[in-house]
Amino acid sequence: MSIEKLNEQFGTPGVVTFEEDANRLDRALIHAPDGSEAVVYLLGAHLTDWRPAGAEPVLWLSGKSAFCPGRAIRGGVPVCHPWFAAKADDPNAPLHGYVRLMPWDVESVEAHDDGTVTIGFWIKFQAGTAGWPGHFELRHRITVGAALTMELTTTNCGTAPMALTEALHSYFRVSDIRKVAIEGLGGCAYLDKAAGGAKRVQGPGPIPFAGETDSVYLNTRATCVLDDPGLGRKLHVAKRGSRSTVVWNPWAEKARRMEDFGDDEWTQMVCVETANALDNAVTIAPGESHTMAARISLDPPPEDWARPDEEPAAAAAPCAAGPLDWTRLVSRICVRASAPAVFEAWATADGLARWLLESAEFRDAESGAVRPDGAARTNDGFRWVWKASGSVTEGVIDEAHWPERLAFGFGPAGRCEVAIRPAGGGQTLVDVVKTDLPDAATYVECSRGWAFYLTNLKSVLEGGPDLRETDPGREGVVNR
Repeated sequence: MSIEKLNEQFGTPGVVTFEEDANRLDRALIHAPDGSEAVVYLLGAHLTDWRPAGAEPVLWLSGKSAFCPGRAIRGGVPVCHPWFAAKADDPNAPLHGYVRLMPWDVESVEAHDDGTVTIGFWIKFQAGTAGWPGHFELRHRITVGAALTMELTTTNCGTAPMALTEALHSYFRVSDIRKVAIEGLGGCAYLDKAAGGAKRVQGPGPIPFAGETDSVYLNTRATCVLDDPGLGRKLHVAKRGSRSTVVWNPWAEKARRMEDFGDDEWTQMVCVETANALDNAVTIAPGESHTMAARISLDPPPEDWARPDEEPAAAAAPCAAGPLDWTRLVSRICVRASAPAVFEAWATADGLARWLLESAEFRDAESGAVRPDGAARTNDGFRWVWKASGSVTEGVIDEAHWPERLAFGFGPAGRCEVAIRPAGGGQTLVDVVKTDLPDAATYVECSRGWAFYLTNLKSVLEGGPDLRETDPGREGVVNR
């Protein structure tokens, strides 16, 4: 849905406005009547900012975060689903599932009498998406006010029970991780992933931080309190429908290995995640629903949220008709380089070898001879050798309009269109549209691939490193 239609159907002047950011990603800007504010991206239904009226920002967002389809935004509250961390039976599957990598639909916007605003998102998956056997819907409702409430509801639309793990991967802004502590997890058993998966029991009292922390606390429904004397505040994280709490900070060494994480940013953040992970996996019967919810506030939650043994009742919800269209993928990035320089990176053999391929050839449409200048023209044939695998791709350049547009066909592998437009301030916007994708699994794989390569294009053209050389060993931590 276009920005114009989103504003027409769901926008409320001065309260909820939809816009494109500098990278042309769609997002909702929320200014609740009670004075609180939030920003939510349609990519992943990803909340990136929330601040109660008169308060400083509560959520942390990395200055190195990639804002492009196919890559998770680093910070805010990513939605991890239908698996948390690595997929047990497929190490090549995207970390934390695929819903944070996909655009969601806006389903509703509601203004309430108490001055809060709720925005609802919806996404549906057919069986077989990225190798996932289930058929399910997700609804994510975010209520913005003096408290932030997030409700993630999974409905099993299939005919067999559905088991999943999940998390609302909340990143919180702190004054200094070495001076904060978390209360509420004393006596809990946990898996210490920073120590190779050792099983431990948390001692009494608040949890301080003195090194890398990656702990999955099991069988706990307790409210956590993040005590930050430096900011003079205590954050209360209450939850429902959740039996796990994850606490994470990468510390200095791991932060330096993460491409989308500033080297010194680890001091300013901590994750306290509402989750159902590991042994706390959730099983949903056919036709039924499960809701996991988190409530974040500067004040203690009301009694009905503070009761750790209370669970919301599962509410069956009818599944909406109609599968999602996975045949067309759009990837975008903004590069600080001129449009001719960006076009040359796509349309010359030398340019492609800098960031995408091992080698490229363009052959004259009539003679079949390799063009000595290495530049592509409409109707030329091409032969590409991929750097990572050495595999060969051949096809035809359908369009080459210097310096605005390039399109090429891969035969049965589909077609790519590249649009290049000046974006002001010395920057150029690059849109890559891949069509004729055969299935959802291919969509997910192409989305991840183009996210990496467009990030590499940006890095190379802006004078940075070739990430094909520096990045492969980081795959396990780059998109945690």
